[in-house]
Amino acid sequence: MYYVNVYGFGGDTGTITLSINTAGVGGGGDPCAGGATMSEDSAVISFTPMGGTSDNQDCSWLISCTRGTATLSIERFDTEQDFDFVTLYDGRDRTSTILAHISGPMNTLPRLTYSSSSTSMRVEFSSDESIGAEGFEASYACGVPPPPPPPPGPVFTVLDIVDQQTSGEVFDAAGTWFQFDASAGST
Repeated sequence: MYYVNVYGFGGDTGTITLSINTAGVGGGGDPCAGGATMSEDSAVISFTPMGGTSDNQDCSWLISCTRGTATLSIERFDTEQDFDFVTLYDGRDRTSTILAHISGPMNTLPRLTYSSSSTSMRVEFSSDESIGAEGFEASYACGVPPPPPPPPGPVFTVLDIVDQQTSGEVFDAAGTWFQFDASAGST
């Protein structure tokens, strides 16, 4: 059963097209009965069962990119803290490196975006024998992963020294201001 809410703004009118795809699209499968394969270039994994997650569940989704790496962005997240987990693997199966083993409400997660180093990422949900929560929703995209954040520390600026001498100002990421004088041939 699906519920769809459509909202209009102002006096605008228009049409809407609704398409519901079963898990059979893109390789498919039931995530909680053998696993689902996601082979689209981008899609959403939405595991938010009505009434919350069930007890003793083991569900898995294999993101299988045809090109590039998989980048997963968590959009909703609430599992029973320290008892129900989402585990992200950097590869096709449980022998792959673990990218994250996360649990609890979304505001306690260490980060919300994870990237694989290959064309595959495995997403698993596992619950214990009691107390469920909302579940999770994440979108993924295949392609080049985003660059890592810059490391903390000094900022270096390339200078063009004109007339053997130059001076100027540089601001680092924290907003700290530096003045400098430089001469041609010096570092």
